[in-house]
Amino acid sequence: MHRKTFLILVMIQIIACLSACSLRKPTRENIPSDTTLESMQAKDNSEKTQVCSVVRNEEINGRTLQIDVEVVFPDLHIMKNIKLGANTEKRDQLVEDWILSKVPETKSVSTPYQTMWDVEVDGSYYETLCIDADNIRVNYLNVANDIKSDIMEEDEMLWFSPHYITSLCPPLLNITAVEAAKEASQILAQYSCFTYTPWNIVAYNAETELESGAYCMELQPLFNDAPVFDQYQPGRDEHVQSAKIMTWMSADGIFSFQGNLLLKETGKTDISQVLSLECAVEKLIEDFPIYAIGKSVYVTEICAGYYLQGNATDDTCTLIPGWAFECRDSAEKSSHERQYTCFYDFESGKLHLLEY
Repeated sequence: MHRKTFLILVMIQIIACLSACSLRKPTRENIPSDTTLESMQAKDNSEKTQVCSVVRNEEINGRTLQIDVEVVFPDLHIMKNIKLGANTEKRDQLVEDWILSKVPETKSVSTPYQTMWDVEVDGSYYETLCIDADNIRVNYLNVANDIKSDIMEEDEMLWFSPHYITSLCPPLLNITAVEAAKEASQILAQYSCFTYTPWNIVAYNAETELESGAYCMELQPLFNDAPVFDQYQPGRDEHVQSAKIMTWMSADGIFSFQGNLLLKETGKTDISQVLSLECAVEKLIEDFPIYAIGKSVYVTEICAGYYLQGNATDDTCTLIPGWAFECRDSAEKSSHERQYTCFYDFESGKLHLLEY
């Protein structure tokens, strides 16, 4: 009985704390002390990591919003607006490592939009590297290692599912999907200011009798260990819509990658205030009619991270810090769930709805 009473009192404190937030006046962040916050030892036991449990179950006009997640707090006060631009030194290193070190006599061919290095063997393309004129977007393919197959996992909708990592192992690949992503991330991080973590991994040829197969991996960037969220919207009038990297790996290693890779930090500015987690949760509830489609929305993860915003006028982009709410939405008239991220700027509280 005493335990039940104690739990009820704790839940009342959580709801009272979250409800007390102003919806329109973001406040400087104070790590909450009465929102089911507890300290947990970091893995290396060298420092404390603060974790806050957020539990809400809201009914909004006959639909529901459910949150039941733990949020790990980074040092929010060191997160700033980060300006990014092209890294020409890494561009040259990429060309040397992937083309010229193997075939030094390869000549480049340039157009107003891109520069290409094509390696030919017996009159056929063997290997190609293409870098856009902005010196950021890269497309590489080693045709010799290409598995030449379109046989993906049976449920192709897995391709659109964030954080899906296959348990299948393609032929001749003696490493798991996680191990493959770690190897690819270490290689590609050499050419960027980002490190990478798996966003989605599917398998090719894993359930066939073919002699080769591959992992197809979409890698999410991290900046100073904080995840970067973005949304790809094709169009040359918009710059750096996505920082995710697509890469393919067979038993012979990486044979293709593409994405906005060659970036470096060019400047940073402080933010005047930090939207508290409590305020962000209240904004998520207030904005429910904007993003919700189905009967129920489930928040599967909350974290502090960055939103990538491009600027076409000067070929730069900016990492904007904020709170990311990853959501699953039971979309009506569809057999598949809709997945997206609601991202709120720390400084302005503005909502960025990022759909996948």
